Amino acid sequence: MSSDSEAGLATEGLDPVRHSHWLFASVLIFLGYLVPAVMGSEWSLRTGVAPPIWPAAGIAVAGLSIAGLRFWPAVGLAMLATLQLTSNTHSFAADLALSLSKAAAAVAGATVLRRVSGAARPRLRQLRDLAALLAAGIAAALVSGLSAATIFTLEGAVPATFGGTLTFLLNWTLGDVLGILIFGAFVLAWEAGGQRLGRKDWVHLAAILAATALVTWLVYFAEARVRAFYLYPILIWAAFNLRTIGATSSLAVMAILAVAGTASGFGPFAQENPAAGMLLVQQFLAIAAAMTLFVAAVSEERRTRALNETERAEALAASRLAELNSLYESAPIGLAFFSRDYRYLRINQELAGINGIAAEAHIGRTIRDIVQVDAESVEQVIDRVFATGESVRDVEIKGETPLRPGVTRHWLTGFYPILDEAAEVQAVGIWVVEISERKAAEERERLLAREVDHRAKNLLAVVQSVVLLTKADTVESLQQGVVGRIQSLGRAHSLLAESRWEGVDLAQLVREEMAPFADSQAQQVETDGPSMLLKPAAAQSLALVLHELATNAAKYGALSVPSGRLTIRWGPTEPPEPVLQLLWEESAGPAVAVPTASGFGSRIIRTSIERQLRGTSETQWDPDGMKFAMRISLDVATRTAE
Repeated sequence: MSSDSEAGLATEGLDPVRHSHWLFASVLIFLGYLVPAVMGSEWSLRTGVAPPIWPAAGIAVAGLSIAGLRFWPAVGLAMLATLQLTSNTHSFAADLALSLSKAAAAVAGATVLRRVSGAARPRLRQLRDLAALLAAGIAAALVSGLSAATIFTLEGAVPATFGGTLTFLLNWTLGDVLGILIFGAFVLAWEAGGQRLGRKDWVHLAAILAATALVTWLVYFAEARVRAFYLYPILIWAAFNLRTIGATSSLAVMAILAVAGTASGFGPFAQENPAAGMLLVQQFLAIAAAMTLFVAAVSEERRTRALNETERAEALAASRLAELNSLYESAPIGLAFFSRDYRYLRINQELAGINGIAAEAHIGRTIRDIVQVDAESVEQVIDRVFATGESVRDVEIKGETPLRPGVTRHWLTGFYPILDEAAEVQAVGIWVVEISERKAAEERERLLAREVDHRAKNLLAVVQSVVLLTKADTVESLQQGVVGRIQSLGRAHSLLAESRWEGVDLAQLVREEMAPFADSQAQQVETDGPSMLLKPAAAQSLALVLHELATNAAKYGALSVPSGRLTIRWGPTEPPEPVLQLLWEESAGPAVAVPTASGFGSRIIRTSIERQLRGTSETQWDPDGMKFAMRISLDVATRTAE
């Protein structure tokens, strides 16, 4: 077709490709109907008997079922051409009416076939399809037979009697039904399943057809006649093994040879009256076709059901496998499979990420090639699982990986067998969870427990010293002295707890210790100094020193009168030997006299500074107020040097 023609078709709304397909289907249906119809008509004219089987009817119904009902004109034109090509004595009007009736019969049969089977293109793969084909044959045969009986009666070709019309109608309709059951099924079977045959199937089919032809020849042509029912095992064989393709092919071969032999006066159905012989052949072919197609439909249905179940099982297995693969690859723990020689067979992304090497780079390599762990102990566990087939749980491993070289990491692992179909261990699986952080936390807890124990002992020792060294004339004064000093230690411990025992800011410690004594409204206490982080031991000792100084000031010094003033200054001294210096200066308080004896508070101050902190202290008893100075090494007192 030229480009201009294609353009014209496109302009008219026709697709050139679809148009060519329509033309091909029309020609195929026309020729497929014409050839057997001409042969059947010529045979009928020579023998004077209606054909016992009309293959063209089956080809027409199958063709319209496959290609579509819109191709009915091809059937009508083929029948009209058949009547014009053969030597018949009917009028052209009768030929035209008969052609239209054949087209109508094909449309009726194809419609019933589609409706009953429930498919636009029936496949003959279940009993429902066979029932639909039988219903289609009856429908098409009734339309064709009644129309033909009417036309031929009007033409005078059929006696206008009940018996003559009934005999004609019976032979005609049975021929159409057999044509649809055998040759219609043949076309539908090959259109649906011909491409599924393999080389062995073709060989098998050839053997079946050869056996069918041989036995049919023996039944209808050989001198030593064989009974007709000997064909049944071959037909059943074809139906069971090659289903509808084998069954319809064998039936077609048998039908052609059976009709030819009977028409020639041979075979078990040959009669002096050719019409009676053809009727017997029709009955035999009807029984053989029904039986064979039933067996083929059952076999096809079971095969289809088995294939569907297999496909569903395979789809389910594929879905399960995909789920397992997804679970394996996306699991939040490391997973791998090992061979007997400790080589990676499979590994997921999580474990590859832990090791710091791409997953594909693991395959075929050993544990020793990938990570620096106690490979020997891991290999022993793998050997144990291969030997016993039992899982080994909760194995802790430590080592280094390429992801973090030089860093010891910890993992909790488990080993389990991977079994084959024979329940033999074919590989060993491992799951890996990194517990490096947990191990670090456990180590911190152990250190903290030891630190708490150490500090608790130190604190109890300090409390014990406070209680033993505190002296008083009455129980009340003893209680007051002990409680005050323990409260001072408590405030220091509260500050240390808030900082997780990292240290205490000296300014905050001064504020906390002076809070119970200073009157914030009168602003009696002035503090000045930088932020300096005290070590825990230094904080406890300085808390006691500040408490003793404040208690003495509240009882006898500047804080005992409203007019008194107290200045506390601290900070590091200048080099060359910088130390922490704290100055305590009282003024405007009661007149100060030099004490004649050293009290318990003075002993606590000296002990805390000189013995515990290895520092020095100096006290001046000026008449205007007491002056106190202490100096402690920065290395001992603070964390600034760390």
